[in-house]
Amino acid sequence: VVTSFSQTGCTNSLACNYNPLATVDDGSCQYVTVTDTFSLIDAIPGPGGIYPTDLIVYNGSLFFTASDPGHGEELWRWDGNTASMVADITVGVSGSQPSYFAISNGILYFQAGPQGTSSEILWKYDGNIATIALNSGMIQPYIPEDLIAYNSDLYFTSGPSNPDDRELWKLDIGGGYLGQDTAYEVCDINPGYSGGAEGKTVYNGALYFKADNGTHGLELWKYDGSTATMVADIFQGPNHSFPEDLTVYNGNLYFRADDGIHGTELWKYDGNTAVMIADINTSGASSPEDLTVYNGDLYFSATDYINGNTDNRELWKYDGTICSVAADINTSSQGSFPIELTVFNGSLFFAANDGVHGIELMSYNSSIVQCINGCTDSTASNYNPA
Repeated sequence: VVTSFSQTGCTNSLACNYNPLATVDDGSCQYVTVTDTFSLIDAIPGPGGIYPTDLIVYNGSLFFTASDPGHGEELWRWDGNTASMVADITVGVSGSQPSYFAISNGILYFQAGPQGTSSEILWKYDGNIATIALNSGMIQPYIPEDLIAYNSDLYFTSGPSNPDDRELWKLDIGGGYLGQDTAYEVCDINPGYSGGAEGKTVYNGALYFKADNGTHGLELWKYDGSTATMVADIFQGPNHSFPEDLTVYNGNLYFRADDGIHGTELWKYDGNTAVMIADINTSGASSPEDLTVYNGDLYFSATDYINGNTDNRELWKYDGTICSVAADINTSSQGSFPIELTVFNGSLFFAANDGVHGIELMSYNSSIVQCINGCTDSTASNYNPA
């Protein structure tokens, strides 16, 4: 005599509470749900935008460069409720155009001054006032760019006065005469010419950037505090691969580069080898930009040109396995062109054009509702292998 028994429960293997012993589904299945939202911060109501750029989090607020009808581009802040200008460095509508923000020793450093002139110098903001970073009489670096904190000091690309000889420089904080800050060149990658040393980020205890030694073109380099060396020649020969947007994610260094075959696409360097991760636009270049880590994924803007020759640049993400569109902000074929991606207060902030409000500050939130009662789905955030 064979007796059969039925057991009720969740029979869907994709559910969080899947029961492999259940033979009758009782409707109790629970699933992971994902909600992605983005919102607009309309600092100046109407179709005219404030054109926010160079976003950075400092002292619990979001700082950036922006302009309004009465001022040129100046230093602004978003405190979570209100956007306001915090420093009018160049009074009037021309603006000082602050850029290349970096935080070192609790101070916000940046370049400011009338663009295209030798007045573009190093400034700092301590949370209260903005002042010139170096005292009068000290060597003023020529148009300092691409600032980054490394080994308790501030590094940047500059030169003494020659725009054609730009190399890696350092602001030695407190290392000068009587404890003053002082600036000087730390390595000469391409003697007599510009080595570049731009697009810097810190990875595995070294400073990585793109540079040109006059032989290999602009390729991936690193500086370990004493010596600069090339680590990958992606577009071999004298050609440039232009490795840019260097970002650390999941223990690797990600960036965009052009190997001369696929166009500019997403790449990674694991400390030994550089490889292409995805060919998003198989007919050309997707040109990933503003690589930013948020909620365990790598976000960036890119275009796949699915609408013919129209640049439909939108917000994309890479989860460690595949690349996909994260948000179609401008649903027309034109794209929203999100830029300046920055994580702040649990959301991803950026400037974009939704096709209605002009270029404004936006926020994107990706929230995961966790499974409960012992999740057995390996794709869930609280998966329990037991």
